[in-house]
Amino acid sequence: MKQFALLLIPLCLSACSVQTYGVWDSACNKEDPKACESIAMSNYLGTDGVKKDYVKAAYYAEKACALHSAVCCGALGEMYVEGQGVQQSIPTGIKYYELSCGQNETKACHNLGTLYAEGRGVPQSYPKALEYYKKGCELKQGASCDGLGVLYEHGFGVKKSIPMAIDYYMTGCNLSYKTACDNYVRLKRTTS
Repeated sequence: MKQFALLLIPLCLSACSVQTYGVWDSACNKEDPKACESIAMSNYLGTDGVKKDYVKAAYYAEKACALHSAVCCGALGEMYVEGQGVQQSIPTGIKYYELSCGQNETKACHNLGTLYAEGRGVPQSYPKALEYYKKGCELKQGASCDGLGVLYEHGFGVKKSIPMAIDYYMTGCNLSYKTACDNYVRLKRTTS
């Protein structure tokens, strides 16, 4: 049973309209990361009259990532892991997730934790999952707190601790992550 989930990383901060696409493209070529982010999002989502094009989305996300856009580095990680607009390569996805997580992009930290927890494209490593989930949780990512709860509830790579699991589920729930709320209620009922 799959207990962990990857989170979708929003590619960019705001979409651009067809009228401003050329302006954003020019700004992106002048190394404006926000402009590259906007074009990447428009191409990824197919919004504002721009046809969905994952290849272009990956191109602009890569430019933004090179300009230190944590969000777009994380988005590239997702695109490589899922094979959207690029040749699927989990090792390359991990590289981009690590860049993004290193800049405190919480969803990238969570997704790294999930890949290691599941052993998806990498050797399963609960210690690495713990490391990335812990960082995500410390950065207020509810799904990462939920991931920590799962590790402690089942003793995956840590000493099994229902009280710790409950605490992490509660933290994730307080951060508005519904699955953590469900896990908190379920575990509280079974231990009461």
